[in-house]
Amino acid sequence: MKEVMPTDNKSFLIVARHGATAWNESGKIQGLNDQPLSDLGRSQALCLAEWAAEQNIAQIYTSDLLRAFETAEIVARHINKKVELSPLLRERDKGRFEGMDKDQLLKEQGKFGVENIDPYQNWNDVPGVESNQAIWLRIKTFIQDENILTKPFTILLITHAGIIKSMITGTVSKPDWLYNGFNVENGSTVSFQKSAGSLQMIRLWHNPIKEL
Repeated sequence: MKEVMPTDNKSFLIVARHGATAWNESGKIQGLNDQPLSDLGRSQALCLAEWAAEQNIAQIYTSDLLRAFETAEIVARHINKKVELSPLLRERDKGRFEGMDKDQLLKEQGKFGVENIDPYQNWNDVPGVESNQAIWLRIKTFIQDENILTKPFTILLITHAGIIKSMITGTVSKPDWLYNGFNVENGSTVSFQKSAGSLQMIRLWHNPIKEL
């Protein structure tokens, strides 16, 4: 059974991760590397679009990286909305680690004394990688510049795992390490209610693909 956001006078911010790329499927770190959607990713984007059609979405924003933009275009065509791009919604800049697989990451991060259970998830204090604080600043700038909190309708953001986890930790005021272990699946969503000039998380990890 498909879940639908409430249709009362409340407005929501739905944040979705893009569909998969070939690099996602092979376990390579992407960061700012601009990869297109794979066949799997396009299927995931279509599942997201079918779910989005029932969510009363009025506006779509996306990262300007290709994998997010292609996902947004698929959703937008399905629900007849325009897409607005923002570089502020890009994935974390992972510097020279981009293109590495998990074994390479463990080896390289170990040189810096960074102890991670899963290097895909935990980027805290890794030299040459964009910090959590810098990502959260980008998100807050986007929210303020686009007046996200004052728009009285539901908005969909299509972005990346690093952005989504930063939004979770930032809005619930919890330490970063609590969410480093979460796996943000391609095509999954997190939903926030816009209320009294702030965001309140109301649903964590919803995956429309698993409803179809």
